[in-house]
Amino acid sequence: MNIYKPELTIITPVYKVEEYIEKCLDSIISQTFTDWELILVDDGSPDNSGVICDRYASEDSRIRVIHKENEGAAVARNVALDIAKGRYITFIDSDDEYGTSTTLQENMAILKSDPVIDFLQYPYVYLDNILDKKYYVREAYVRSSAEVFSNILDNRIRGYLCIKIFKASLFDGVRFPTDVRVTEDLRVLMSLLGKVNTVYFSEYGVYNYYKRENSLVVLKSRDKELDVLDTYKRMLSMASGYPGVEIGAFAKRFFMTLSQILNIEIMFGGGCKDELHVLCQYMPSWKLLFGRLKFSTKWKILQVKVLGIDRFARWNMYFKQRRLNRQKKY
Repeated sequence: MNIYKPELTIITPVYKVEEYIEKCLDSIISQTFTDWELILVDDGSPDNSGVICDRYASEDSRIRVIHKENEGAAVARNVALDIAKGRYITFIDSDDEYGTSTTLQENMAILKSDPVIDFLQYPYVYLDNILDKKYYVREAYVRSSAEVFSNILDNRIRGYLCIKIFKASLFDGVRFPTDVRVTEDLRVLMSLLGKVNTVYFSEYGVYNYYKRENSLVVLKSRDKELDVLDTYKRMLSMASGYPGVEIGAFAKRFFMTLSQILNIEIMFGGGCKDELHVLCQYMPSWKLLFGRLKFSTKWKILQVKVLGIDRFARWNMYFKQRRLNRQKKY
């Protein structure tokens, strides 16, 4: 018996989005590309989000709804991946939307015309109450795993999966990590690296990415920052497998994140040595001192290794306070 396989599976976790989900679903249904299935995973939402999903599914046979207990977006996406039928896979958050009706058609046409492409990335608009910013990269191919990794490090390949369309086969044996609160998209990209040889930057279509005041990304915490730091450390460790890839700018982002957490620990954790000691596990290894880093970054690694992270934190806070006091005088 032949089982119909749609060209594209769209995966959407749903949780407490009754204010926004209809706009999201309408933007999908209005797409001029129609050969898709949409898997909505109601992650135990306590509002009417699940009811809205069921209503849309009753009106469109391409929509499937799964209702489950609340376990987070990563688990919800994994549940959908387990039953996805599409030859290609994309993701859309339930409080975002497609910015044009031709976004999927234009990008699926690119993928179907060139089967070598493992995934493509298309433009998005970052929307908040202050400023709308559009992000895109000019049309281009990336044709090796090392190039892909380099483009991830310099942020040309963004960490968001929602602005990408993937070959479904890439997710064979790959699932979202369920033990982190943020950066799970970036972790998945890292897991796909060994399978990806060709990426395409598309200039067509647009994804409307909304910054919500109560979203998981906006609500920061020490634990989430530690997740970011751990992901960055993994990426720095992977760099040793890609000779010639420039990691200086990315290492700077690592230390900026580390500094933020150190400040939090000093100001709100009482400067306790046991608290700061937790951060030691995230420090890069000694061998990075002999790698492709700027001297200023190597100097920071050396300071932390020699002084210990608690002394390093206090030393930095001391000089930061001196600078602030000096600025106040003027």
